[in-house]
Amino acid sequence: MRCKEIINQMELLAPLNLALEWDNAGLLVGDSNMEVNTVLIALDVTDEVVEEAVNLKADLIISHHPIMYKPINKINNETPLGRRIIKLIENKICVYSSHTNLDIAEGGTNDALFNLLELENKEPFIEYDNKNGSLGRTGTLKNSMTLSEFAKYAKLRLGLDNIRFFGDSEKLITKVGLSTGAASDRKMFKLAKEKNCEVYVTGDIRYHESQFALEMDLCLIDATHYASEVIVAENLKNYLAHRLESHNISLIISKVNGQTFKNI
Repeated sequence: MRCKEIINQMELLAPLNLALEWDNAGLLVGDSNMEVNTVLIALDVTDEVVEEAVNLKADLIISHHPIMYKPINKINNETPLGRRIIKLIENKICVYSSHTNLDIAEGGTNDALFNLLELENKEPFIEYDNKNGSLGRTGTLKNSMTLSEFAKYAKLRLGLDNIRFFGDSEKLITKVGLSTGAASDRKMFKLAKEKNCEVYVTGDIRYHESQFALEMDLCLIDATHYASEVIVAENLKNYLAHRLESHNISLIISKVNGQTFKNI
């Protein structure tokens, strides 16, 4: 099966026109006409993931985060990115990234987190006039619980050994707002409050922003950038397995643990 045929299926799920203007989604490395037998699905295209792809003899890496965001002037062995790109090309491995378009699309990262937390009554968080989707979701818990109980629940569902939360531990939580990755600015916090969410789940929460949220009586869960998004890999595998079931394509989820935070 040609690379571009798999790309077509990815773009039925998450069309490129959903991507935000600053993003760099699409086929970033490789030949769209290349034959593909093995696909590796990963959150990031790190050195470890590239090595994994080489060992698996993968022809295509489908990632959430682009291998590059900005134009680059040189591709050589003097930079980590340059060496990574050279290794991909030498081993004839294509890289396709589905980033903010996958965040916004139905069935993408935000739906993966929504479903993992077993929320109900899904509603959009940020809607765009020119995009058929939403950045983030809101939903309700099947049974209300305190913030500390919800933090423990989120930690368990995400498979984390540690989780940060902000707010009154005993505050009763019913409505949840979420946006995967690093959607932790004040605009998102204000919107969560306007939508009557008691808690907002995201990653990469900073100190002063957490103070701002607490002043509004909005609780926060920092699910980490990695853990809130890596869960989409299983969704992508299942989606592609269904769409490509008549083809003999091997779909593999990366075993590389890309979580950068460690706890002692």
